[in-house]
Amino acid sequence: MLEEPKREGGRINLGRLWKHRDFRRLWFSDTVSLFGNAFTGFALPSLAVLTFNAQPLEMGILITVGFIPYPALGLFVGVWADRYRRRRIMIAANIGRMLTLASIPIATRMVSFSVSGMTLTGAVYKPAANHDPDGSSNGYS
Repeated sequence: MLEEPKREGGRINLGRLWKHRDFRRLWFSDTVSLFGNAFTGFALPSLAVLTFNAQPLEMGILITVGFIPYPALGLFVGVWADRYRRRRIMIAANIGRMLTLASIPIATRMVSFSVSGMTLTGAVYKPAANHDPDGSSNGYS
């Protein structure tokens, strides 16, 4: 059973977590990641509508494609993820998300990028955004 945090002079003592460099690095990186996910959850559909004039059907496909990898790959990737270090998986997922999002402006400049490319980006980005080792989801919805 979890203990209640100790109160010292009306303030809650959270222990010595903030003195641990590794915890501060994890907390900071996860906070930045969550802000990035929230921004991407807003920006990706907005970009599809405002830049590519996506129609309602295309927007529905963009959102739906982000959910397809869960039932299609969930069991297989879950077993695979349980066999490796979670830190490496988190780092690989963050790097994969970064490269996926970086591909949008690069593809826009080099080739004709469209809603179909945006849909592919969403299909890769959303599952990679859900990389928390405790099983909770922090991806955009």
